[in-house]
Amino acid sequence: MATLLLFFSLLVVVAASNCTDEDARAAAAQAERSPDRWMRTLQAVTCANFSEKRLIDVTILGSHDSGSWWLGNRAANCGVKCLACGNLPETTKRWGLAQNGSITEQLQSGVRFFDFRLTVDQDVAGCDSEMRATGECWKLWHCLYGSSAPVAFTELRDFLKADMDESRRHEVVIVKLKLEYFDSFDFMVVYDDAKTSARIQALLQLFEAQLGEFIFDEASDWWLLPLRRITASGKRLIVLLEAKSDHYQLHSNTSRFRPDGECSLDNSTCGGAIWGKYANTCCQTKALAADQRKKQETYASFFLQGSTWEETLAAGGARPLLKLYWTMTYSPLSWLTGDNGQRLTSLRDAANQTNSQLSAFFNCSGGLPIFANIIMADWIGSSSSALHVATLSTLVGPRATQCFKSTEVGNAFTWASIASIVSYSKGPNATQTDKGALIM
Repeated sequence: MATLLLFFSLLVVVAASNCTDEDARAAAAQAERSPDRWMRTLQAVTCANFSEKRLIDVTILGSHDSGSWWLGNRAANCGVKCLACGNLPETTKRWGLAQNGSITEQLQSGVRFFDFRLTVDQDVAGCDSEMRATGECWKLWHCLYGSSAPVAFTELRDFLKADMDESRRHEVVIVKLKLEYFDSFDFMVVYDDAKTSARIQALLQLFEAQLGEFIFDEASDWWLLPLRRITASGKRLIVLLEAKSDHYQLHSNTSRFRPDGECSLDNSTCGGAIWGKYANTCCQTKALAADQRKKQETYASFFLQGSTWEETLAAGGARPLLKLYWTMTYSPLSWLTGDNGQRLTSLRDAANQTNSQLSAFFNCSGGLPIFANIIMADWIGSSSSALHVATLSTLVGPRATQCFKSTEVGNAFTWASIASIVSYSKGPNATQTDKGALIM
């Protein structure tokens, strides 16, 4: 009986690869028309068999520094770097504003993975008291303080409540809570565990009060379950928790908030949920493409048994989610330039540059057994193609045109147009049919 069940489950997964390019284009167009319910849209695509897919079989959009859609003028408490940000708030905002829409707007544009960086604002009343700390102490931040945690959690709750409607109840959302600079010290600079713990508990209690009814905590291997099992429970929120501290250790009563579990890029035996920690990439799109292609190839060599997308689906098995960061990072030593060599003057400029090339990068992914499970991007709401790429990656896998491998991306590679990419792959004999064959 067990053998028959395994055989049937493999048939179900393989069935997910039966969408033609025409089916995929049609589904992608539908998803773009209703990005707030794109998972529900794919459920209605017969060839997709979407509800039987696992999260490791699909591609979702993630917003990098999700809470940095608005920043005030006050510097957070992160030392010298934050002091510099506070002295130059307008410059900081140019490079710190990572998104162009609120949490609600990001959800409505199709984002399903959120990267919430949270820190304590000690100027809020009660935040330095073991007895009076509340969730109001916590704020989203990116060198400067952003909006409060309660605001972000309320927006997420309102979306999930609306999602209880049958037409949208199949949207699964993953939230990573990354807690930073929250330790409490007394006037002698001695660590105070009681006050620090009170701050953490205040945040988690706030999250439970606003979103507890949606948290899926029925299985530790949530990313390996069929989506139907998650959505059928009515609890479609996965919460990951990371507390960055040299002193504080998460306690057992935080078990509903799963450990972050991100594995480093050299970890070939990753037992966590996500492989692909953030790494700074600077300063041109071709360098970003080479870095992310190398990550894809390394992941495939570590975790995938099949050499093609279809073989990977059929093999099933346990592996972590592959997270790509399609972002360029600014630092005082950076010199970010566009492909034409012109210097970029804001994170928005950098995001527009990289987001405009995401389709080309996807269309050059042929020969890989996987594209990505999570695509992290800045200013993702302004990208007209990101959801299109996620949909196509979910339905038909990496594109058939293999333009390059990580070792081949160099000065000869240009991102001027999709046509030039085909020419790079096939040389001067590339025909107009070749150039028009890419699905995007």
